[in-house]
Amino acid sequence: PSPVPPPKPTHKPYTEEPTPAPSTAAPSPKPTHKPRSPSEAPTSRPTPTPGNPTLKPTFKPVKKTSSPTVMPTVMPKVTDFTFCRHHPMLHTTSSHWKVNLTYSVYKAGALQNYTCLTKPNQFDESAVLTSSYKMMNTTVNATWLKEADVEDGQVMMVGVRAEASDDAYQDSYCQGSVKYICNVESYSLSHAKVKLRVCTTGGDYYQLTSSTMTSFSTDEWYITSFTAVGDHLRCTLFDLKGDELMKVNYHADIDGKVTDAGGAEIGEYSNSIYFKELSATDKSYFYGQK
Repeated sequence: PSPVPPPKPTHKPYTEEPTPAPSTAAPSPKPTHKPRSPSEAPTSRPTPTPGNPTLKPTFKPVKKTSSPTVMPTVMPKVTDFTFCRHHPMLHTTSSHWKVNLTYSVYKAGALQNYTCLTKPNQFDESAVLTSSYKMMNTTVNATWLKEADVEDGQVMMVGVRAEASDDAYQDSYCQGSVKYICNVESYSLSHAKVKLRVCTTGGDYYQLTSSTMTSFSTDEWYITSFTAVGDHLRCTLFDLKGDELMKVNYHADIDGKVTDAGGAEIGEYSNSIYFKELSATDKSYFYGQK
């Protein structure tokens, strides 16, 4: 007989499902706050780029201060000084000098105001103002005026080759420096003489020579021009137009003569003589020595 077939199963056969693939990380949750809108400014200052305004510094800039005056290694041919302000190359050797002064006087029915002048405070001591430029062969010109109606202090001074020295005479116009001096001395405010003096290297102080009298007026400008070349000295008094009024010459081949370079000077035994200009020319350039 034919075999009986096996009965059909009553359920589906079980098959093992495959292990699921690892899932990717879930996305981060949305932020719980609103993002800043574009109109909000950033918290940090932007770095400036070319074309943008430069940021202000957080410190105050330091003021620039002028450096100390340096003595030139080569002297200039000409030095000119006016007296509207203190000049760094002029120093007071004695007394105290005021600058930027004004003197007014009536002339020909009109008031004349002279400005940028200098004179010392004291009337009873020798006042000397010295240039720091050192010259040996030189011409020094000083423009000056004697105040009217003041008879005290009728002597003005121009000096050349002035150099401080322990051996020099300490008083009068020497003031502890060797030098040659040209004085213009007025007499009774109506006449004047030109005189040459020396403060020697040996400590002496004396007159070398003197001119005769010439007419003189107060409240008028004069120019005293003093030249020293080698041992030759010449001092000339001019009026402001350039006319020569008086001149003296002297050959200073003397003991204790001053042969080294030194500064130009102006001075007075007074406080009633005003100076307007001072100039010094180094004549060594003209004689081919520089």
